[in-house]
Amino acid sequence: MSEFLDKIRLWFIDFLFTDYVKYALISIGILFVILMVASIIKISRFSINKKKKYKNILQIDNDLLKRTIEFEENVKRKNGIAKKENFIKRLYKEYTFYGGNLKKLILLAVLGYFACLLIIFLISNDVLCSIILSIVWFTILYVFIDNKNSKARKKFIKGFAQALRTLEASTNSSNSFETSIQAITAREGINPKVKDEFGQISAGLKNNKSLEQVMEEFWIRNSSIPEFAMFAIVMQFFSKSGGSGLNKILQQLEASLNQKIINYDKVDAELGINKVLMNIFVYGYVLALVIVPVFYTTFYAGITDAGAMGYIKAIASVAMHLFSVVFYKSMIRSCSEGA
Repeated sequence: MSEFLDKIRLWFIDFLFTDYVKYALISIGILFVILMVASIIKISRFSINKKKKYKNILQIDNDLLKRTIEFEENVKRKNGIAKKENFIKRLYKEYTFYGGNLKKLILLAVLGYFACLLIIFLISNDVLCSIILSIVWFTILYVFIDNKNSKARKKFIKGFAQALRTLEASTNSSNSFETSIQAITAREGINPKVKDEFGQISAGLKNNKSLEQVMEEFWIRNSSIPEFAMFAIVMQFFSKSGGSGLNKILQQLEASLNQKIINYDKVDAELGINKVLMNIFVYGYVLALVIVPVFYTTFYAGITDAGAMGYIKAIASVAMHLFSVVFYKSMIRSCSEGA
């Protein structure tokens, strides 16, 4: 029986390293890249720059547009907010913002990493190689957390659009801004996180904070969504000008947020087979670290015997895997939200 299994393994190794298989894998890789680039080009049509987006969607004058951009820059400068956060910080902020448990995240990261390290060490019998390749766990964790954040983000955007509809109806009935905010927090069926955000606005106003300060604090918490900067400046601007035209802009903000959800669905539909291929790439890499050595027993020896260069290649492999996933995820968001 063992001889039969050895023959099967040798046949598999011979087959795996034939030119036909090598060229087939290269062809699949090239096809994947072509399909991905084509999809990115197509879905990028949904993405427009911030200034053009504000003017097209909201049809505002240059003065209000200028005020909005200046508002964002002033708040960033006053609070030391970086123009663009790195993907790790953004992932962490969104995870905690949408109710993620930091202790569970840390526990999952640590236990998952050491579980991968133990498995790879038992297969490779090399500590350094195991330490390097086990970093792939953080890529898997990134995908898991980012998917969770994306679902929560879409629900939050949709809920905020519903809140704007309530706000528009309330202000249209000649209610004050404070009363309209309370109407949102009292309404059933609105996303709990959206209620919490408007609850913080209401609490700030009750504690005698200025509308400007309350809106700045609101935007700092929600700076990743461009329409919220517009919402913050619009509420300040129209509170000083008597509210003329406010309902129209609230309707347009609502439409813009709803369009984001539509764009997400369009992007998901457009990517199609590419999402399947990307999942194969993400999880197939991890499975390969465990399955390939079963048939190709010198797999890890090829890394360790190469010395420093072998370990450098291992580091590069893990880094490229992570970079590809982060780039893919960032492109989906950019194309969906135009940000």
